[in-house]
Amino acid sequence: MLHRILVAFFLVGVVLPLPSAARHHQMQLCVADCIAGYGPIDTVATNACLGRMCDDGAAAQAPGLRGQWTTAVTPDGAGHAAGIRIGGRTLSFLCKPDAPSLVAVEGLGGSGLAMRFSVDGQPLEMEFSTQNGVHFGSIEEDSEILHALMVGSYVQVVAGQITASFPLAGSERAIRRAMTSCEQPETPEILQN
Repeated sequence: MLHRILVAFFLVGVVLPLPSAARHHQMQLCVADCIAGYGPIDTVATNACLGRMCDDGAAAQAPGLRGQWTTAVTPDGAGHAAGIRIGGRTLSFLCKPDAPSLVAVEGLGGSGLAMRFSVDGQPLEMEFSTQNGVHFGSIEEDSEILHALMVGSYVQVVAGQITASFPLAGSERAIRRAMTSCEQPETPEILQN
């Protein structure tokens, strides 16, 4: 009986991880092939290759493209934000009650006039203005751009010679949470006598 238990532990502990290790190795080879064929990991072409060719394109993205969408109250306390930070660059959705919503991109430098914005390789028309090094673009709640930000796989922003890519996994939940928070009326202060 003890022999059968040891054999069972051996099979569970040694044999079962082998397919997982083989899959991991196969994934590494796929990522390496995409980088070799299409260039740096943060380009649209390489990310498209990862999505097409690798078993789990989202998981295969390099650590530089991994990040988590989060929500927060804006620094002035009047609005809400959903965003992701990759390295020194940030992509955010910002909203305030009774004000237009914004997309903000930080960490690219330059002027917002020369920026190109795409989701999953599809260019989207968006005008940006720049204030204090942050590029802002107005966005409507029913716009194609907002929909793309919530259902797409990645965003690429090009500003002159600088390209930044941001994964969109988790963006829909974070953006919806920020939008819901902006729609809720503020609790009035209770006056005390």
